[in-house]
Amino acid sequence: MSGTKLASEGSSIRPIMKTGLTFNPQGINPYPEFISVRFRGRQIFFKLDDGRTITVPFESFPKLANATIQERENYHTNGVHIFWYDLDEIIGVKNVLGPGATKY
Repeated sequence: MSGTKLASEGSSIRPIMKTGLTFNPQGINPYPEFISVRFRGRQIFFKLDDGRTITVPFESFPKLANATIQERENYHTNGVHIFWYDLDEIIGVKNVLGPGATKY
């Protein structure tokens, strides 16, 4: 699925398509899941299924900071992790929220 460009420079948003990987075989997931990822300026916006949008500076993820728009938009997810295979980068909900965060 290709990304949709926004009017702002360097902005893009794309709904996340799950790859079929599972976080927990029993279906118990204590973390919120990624709904979308948006890049704007020097920020990454992670929209979560619990209604939050977490903003993180690119500097937190150097591989994404140095990537092209096409490389950033070429990702897959299982909801709990986002995989940028071309960049050898994986970001999990725990990376964005911190190790003590849970959905409940």
